[in-house]
Amino acid sequence: MLYYRSGVLSEIEFYRDVENVRFEEIQFFVDGGLECLRYLEARNGGAVVDVGAVLFENLGLTTSRLDEAIVEAHTVTAFEKGLWDDEATEFSIISFQ
Repeated sequence: MLYYRSGVLSEIEFYRDVENVRFEEIQFFVDGGLECLRYLEARNGGAVVDVGAVLFENLGLTTSRLDEAIVEAHTVTAFEKGLWDDEATEFSIISFQ
């Protein structure tokens, strides 16, 4: 799914049925969800969560809770810098380590 703000692409959301969704050395929806979250947390310098969305602001990524059992709900979203700045203050720190 593509999302636009003021006519400019701001987010790209990937669902499980999209093949070969990768970030560096991990492959979302193929590698273990907890493994992916741990990798992203380490690369991002931490993680925050709110209502099931895990935000990796420095990387420009959000995920649904990839470590949860309902795999049909797993998503990964890449977003433009600054898009989540205002909402990030409502998130709580989480660790998958």
